[in-house]
Amino acid sequence: MIGKCTATDRYDKNIYMKYLILVIYLLVVASNADAQYRPYVDLVPFVTECDVEQTLELAVECSENRLRGYYLSNVDTTVCPPTDTSAHVRIAMEVDDTGQYTVQLSSAKLRPTCLQYFEQKAAEMRNHVEMFPAELDGNAVNYRKALSFHYPALGDSTLTPDSTGAYKMIEQMPRFYNKQCEEMLGGPIDKENCAKVKMLEFIYKNLKYPKKARENDIEGMVVVRFVVDKQGYTKDVEIIREIGGNCGIASLLIVNQMNHQRHAPFIAGMVDGRPVKVQYTLPVKFKLQSNRKQKRR
Repeated sequence: MIGKCTATDRYDKNIYMKYLILVIYLLVVASNADAQYRPYVDLVPFVTECDVEQTLELAVECSENRLRGYYLSNVDTTVCPPTDTSAHVRIAMEVDDTGQYTVQLSSAKLRPTCLQYFEQKAAEMRNHVEMFPAELDGNAVNYRKALSFHYPALGDSTLTPDSTGAYKMIEQMPRFYNKQCEEMLGGPIDKENCAKVKMLEFIYKNLKYPKKARENDIEGMVVVRFVVDKQGYTKDVEIIREIGGNCGIASLLIVNQMNHQRHAPFIAGMVDGRPVKVQYTLPVKFKLQSNRKQKRR
């Protein structure tokens, strides 16, 4: 185990903390949202025809259903046979502050001809679906909206827990709890993307770069796996990729530290509207300041 940090360790931590935070924003936040796109807004973009709903919450829910329905309605089954194994399709919509948007689709398992079919649907989407822009503090802003669907739709047989009762992949995965993200008027994936940013902020605010790793110029990616239980707490934490220098131990401590808050660290994963145990994999990147490494050499 790692003991209490000394004054030197705290000083070293301060030296590298700004760089660690910079790295995480460059590698993760920037990959989800460029400088012009924000991980958090008060209200995500939504379909204009859903504006007739009584509340904004219902309008957002209507919009999520309308967007997925656009892709899943009247599918050409000669190109996309419904007998295929269900594949996950991700949608990224870059919606500007006027409501104009572009769409990108990606899927690792959908057959190529079927993916091309849905990409053609995406290219024609602006002729059929109009969007209101996102809002932040009462102003229209650019926003990268994310959502997904499965084709064909998931059946009950695809959602099977392992021998411990934990699921590996479900429609509504656990997400790190953050009040701001949960209050955002958006779909589950919008909140999940916001929560990922907040989780990474928590990790790199509290992460202690191990002295042994610094002294030996050890960098790289530790991968930690754990279970998020039905109450949203982490358990059964294990290292599945180690880089040495006590980096794995430091990563384990961070995951365990998540439980020591006033609330459960995660919103539990859901299947059919009920909370379930879900296996969660978390990469933690360790990166030293480059000019320090050059001095040592």
